[in-house]
Amino acid sequence: MDRMLGLTSLDLLEAIFEPLVDNPFFVKDAEQRYVAANRAMLDLCGARFRSELIGRTARDIYATGDAARYEMDDRSVLAGCTITDRVEEVRGVRRAPVWIIFNQTPLRGAGGEVVGIVGTSRRMRLDFSCDARFERFAAALRQLRARFDAPLDCAGLARSAGVSISQLERDFRKVLGVTPRTYQQRVRMEEALRLIGSGRSIAEVALQAGFTDHSSFSRRFRAATGTTPSHYRESALRRPHLPSPAPAPNPAT
Repeated sequence: MDRMLGLTSLDLLEAIFEPLVDNPFFVKDAEQRYVAANRAMLDLCGARFRSELIGRTARDIYATGDAARYEMDDRSVLAGCTITDRVEEVRGVRRAPVWIIFNQTPLRGAGGEVVGIVGTSRRMRLDFSCDARFERFAAALRQLRARFDAPLDCAGLARSAGVSISQLERDFRKVLGVTPRTYQQRVRMEEALRLIGSGRSIAEVALQAGFTDHSSFSRRFRAATGTTPSHYRESALRRPHLPSPAPAPNPAT
């Protein structure tokens, strides 16, 4: 009999994603435990067998800081949000860091309730002329994430990457499919989602996430999540959470 989560066959999903060697895939249940994964996901985590991953959480797999960020992402998705085209440098235990673009979406049961998380991703295969070019772009990306709440400085980012501003924008479009400004807005929204369940006021969340205009923040938040910041915060505070992780370091460090 198929393993099921809600109305979804985990065996079927694993069979679909198993041949995709550049597309790590996983399913987690409502307790943030891995319940399905393909070989590419095992490789990404540094696991040799499914038994090393299934039934475990991010804290069992990744370093403390990385695991804390992943748990915060999980809670956002379990509250009904989706994560779209986020760039991440994944640092496994037994392998070199890998850059991926990933998505996460809620997995729902028969009554529409969220019962888990589906995560899909793809490794970044770039046709830059040399690895050094990509490393410079990665440095610019880290700088943007580290200073997401500051005004966008395309000139400074371009200097970090050793390219012109126009080339930097072309590289962002090639790698991420968006402009530097659009990517900065995504990072700001990630921070807002991380903060909004902490009990801070909406105004505090907006300011700390880099949004100086409260009404603009509310519009962008609704466009990203389908609900208002206040309603999302109420839902997040009502939801039973796992023990709160220690504050996560900035992923750019």
